[in-house]
Amino acid sequence: MTRALGRLLWVLVLLGPVPAVAEEPDPPRLLGVQYLGDLPTLVADERGYFRGAAADVRIAYGDSGRRNLQRLRAGEAEIALMAKTPLVIDALRDASPGGADDPVILGNLVHSHRLNQVVSLDGGPVSAPGDLEGRRVGLMKGTNAEFVWSLFARMHGLDTSRVSVRDLAIEQLPQALIEDKVDAAVLWEPWTSRTAETAEGGLRILPGSSAYTAHWVIVARRSWVRDHAGRVRDLLRGYIRAIDWIESHRDQALALYTRRMDVARNRIIRSWDVLDYDLNLDWTVLNGLSLQLRWAREAGYGNTSSAVPGVLELVEPGPLRKLNHYRVSIPQPGKQELAR
Repeated sequence: MTRALGRLLWVLVLLGPVPAVAEEPDPPRLLGVQYLGDLPTLVADERGYFRGAAADVRIAYGDSGRRNLQRLRAGEAEIALMAKTPLVIDALRDASPGGADDPVILGNLVHSHRLNQVVSLDGGPVSAPGDLEGRRVGLMKGTNAEFVWSLFARMHGLDTSRVSVRDLAIEQLPQALIEDKVDAAVLWEPWTSRTAETAEGGLRILPGSSAYTAHWVIVARRSWVRDHAGRVRDLLRGYIRAIDWIESHRDQALALYTRRMDVARNRIIRSWDVLDYDLNLDWTVLNGLSLQLRWAREAGYGNTSSAVPGVLELVEPGPLRKLNHYRVSIPQPGKQELAR
């Protein structure tokens, strides 16, 4: 053995074993939905706004926010997109609210009053809201559709005891309507447009479907938000970039959606023209949560003897406020609220 090689071996002995290089954690999993309100997720995915930064994510698209929340709760994802209704129902059913793994809202992506519709077939037995009494209405319970139906029925003074509500998955509703298994249905885009293209006689959107302003929110587990500040920040930045691109390329954004969802532009334009995409957390989100919490309790969700959760327990405005405080106009949850 040469003297130089001996010295090298001696140095290596003194240094000890070389520490293993720490592996990067797996990319977080994000669950989107085939929904016109979730276009910012589709754009960010398509244009790479979530790639190459701390928020690099794996994205899958489902059919409803209710299913997304179930998967989030099951540990199958870290971030999920949904309307407020599934989150509200989950909060009422939570036996120990305020836990580290509870879902919280990071931001709202859209305001719109035409994303959800009560529809019937042209030439069918339902041509006006009053015709629904004594008929069958299909909807997916536990989703925004159930809340929309309650507002629609109240607006038109319907005797809901005389309406048979059938709980069907969103992908089953178009065929159920066409095959006369239900007389009307509560749908959202792109399912409304898909049904209109399939139905021979066309589709009728019943008046009053726009009584409700929809929100579409980004939800994550509280512990994941706390432990991955960089990823949360870059995720929100990705959404801001996506929305900026939509606003400056509206024709291209609509073309992207109609191509990916396989729907005709003329079918979806009515909903598209009134969409307002903007990442924020404002008082309309809190007011909507409060309204839906009361509705869900009256509808029999959760333990009626327990207290209704405070709306601030369901949001985490900190990350968006740090990124851009102008986008947040609600207070930060207090420590006593999060400790419950």
